[in-house]
Amino acid sequence: MVFYPDNENRATRLQQLVDSMANLQTNVKDMGKDMDEKNAKYRPAINKLLKANGMDSIDDLINKVAAKMTPEERKVFEALVKTAKGSKAGFDTTYFVCSLLMVPEGAVLTGKLAIAIVKWGTNMVSLKALADFFKAAETGTEAAAAAAAEAAAGAEEAEKTLQGAGEAGVEVSKSMVWLGRLGTFFKVLGAVGLVITIIAGIIELVEGEEQKKKLVAAIHGLQPARLTTAFFKREGTKIMEQLTTLQLYLDASPGGSDPDPTIAAYIGKKLIKKIAEEQAAIDLNELEGELEREDRSSSLFYGGDDLSRAEVVATAAPDTK
Repeated sequence: MVFYPDNENRATRLQQLVDSMANLQTNVKDMGKDMDEKNAKYRPAINKLLKANGMDSIDDLINKVAAKMTPEERKVFEALVKTAKGSKAGFDTTYFVCSLLMVPEGAVLTGKLAIAIVKWGTNMVSLKALADFFKAAETGTEAAAAAAAEAAAGAEEAEKTLQGAGEAGVEVSKSMVWLGRLGTFFKVLGAVGLVITIIAGIIELVEGEEQKKKLVAAIHGLQPARLTTAFFKREGTKIMEQLTTLQLYLDASPGGSDPDPTIAAYIGKKLIKKIAEEQAAIDLNELEGELEREDRSSSLFYGGDDLSRAEVVATAAPDTK
């Protein structure tokens, strides 16, 4: 491909962003695959745990937990459960969620903690939606566009569901930055015609008289898209660690491979506390700074047309003040 001389640096910068994005998307895509495997692996153990607690289904458990909540907590809880079950991707996280809602005696489960656990489940749905998008994109632009539209619609529908739960639901929606960032991710891509950002041939899009304009637009689209992907990778890493700990909890629970109520209560309480504390704790300014430092380590780095760090963060996460 031929670039005008003053566009060579822009093309190099765009390729650097494409390569960086490709590495991040591989990480997220692998997490999606791992979540599918854990979902299938853990279900038999969770079904045993349900039976050990005298319940026939996860719906029985959800109703039991909801009955102990205040009316306002219950509205939020049920809206979150609906979001976890109603994933556009068909990825139901309620089994993961319900395993922790059955935490043994000794680990007190308040309404707020139960809500934090279900929020954890909806975050998994967002992560899986992004992973599915990256996977679909491997088969071409048409599949990528369809996956993007589905994931964006799912995020929007989930936010509306939460907002319909009353004032407390709106507050939960505001705190659930994953949904907003997922929706913004796809809006950014669509705004600059970059549904195929994850395909190696992206630079083929930037030929012709408007070469500079298209290169700069692509750079400005990829910067916030990459930050969002890095956010999901970082938060997704926490989720995968938590799901690994969940296996230990299930092993120690009634019906598990090595049942011990004391150990199960300890692990369950510790995991729930960690989930409640770690949600959306990542500083996007700091994360973008890490990405910038990695970019600048290249001798070929060119940032003359980059968005500023503040602009990247504001575009990727309008919720960030």
